[in-house]
Amino acid sequence: MVTQVNSQNRVSGVHSDASGSYCVTKLQRGQARALPRNIQSINVASGSAWITQDGDDFLLNSGDAMRFMPGSGTVVVSAVGEAPLIYETN
Repeated sequence: MVTQVNSQNRVSGVHSDASGSYCVTKLQRGQARALPRNIQSINVASGSAWITQDGDDFLLNSGDAMRFMPGSGTVVVSAVGEAPLIYETN
C-alpha cells in the first residue's frame, strides 16, 4: 500500500493496527507542531525530533519512542537535522 502525504505534511486519514489508531506526520527541518492533548505516545520513524514538554526538552532519533502521561502539558515536536522527520502519534 502506498501512502501519500498531503500539503499539510499529514498522511490522509487515520490508520489503525493492533495497537489502535495512529497518525503519521512529516516535518521538514525547522518546522514544529503542537500535539493534541489526547496523544499518548510518539514514535520516530525517521529523522530527529526535538520534544518540549512542560519546559523539559528531549531529543528522539529514528527508532525512538516516548509516552506521555494523561493530563500532561503542551507537547511541541520540532524537526532537527538534515533528514525530514517522520513520526507516528497515537
